[in-house]
Amino acid sequence: PCPLEKMNLPRLQLLKNYFGGTVGLSDHSTSTLTGGFAFGYGARVFEKHFTSNKELAGRDNKFALVEFELVEYIETITGASNAGMFHGAGALDIEQDTINQYRGRWG
Repeated sequence: PCPLEKMNLPRLQLLKNYFGGTVGLSDHSTSTLTGGFAFGYGARVFEKHFTSNKELAGRDNKFALVEFELVEYIETITGASNAGMFHGAGALDIEQDTINQYRGRWG
């Protein structure tokens, strides 16, 4: 497995800038968070090993994700994508109540 401190995710931006186009992550870590972080650095394609049992023979099963971990991995990427959406510089509709009720209240 690749330790998190060796993932070098900022390199994804360098590759995207140098080559253009789409970049991806071949993730050989044991983390369920790296896909979300990689999305923040520009990755849009993700390769992650999946297994039904980490104790099965074969070297890839040791760092592969089991079902609930894979679900978490995908949800983290989806969350990163959703959180990174730009909705403009103005206030959002969900902020309107706070603006109406609390703006100017403390000074």
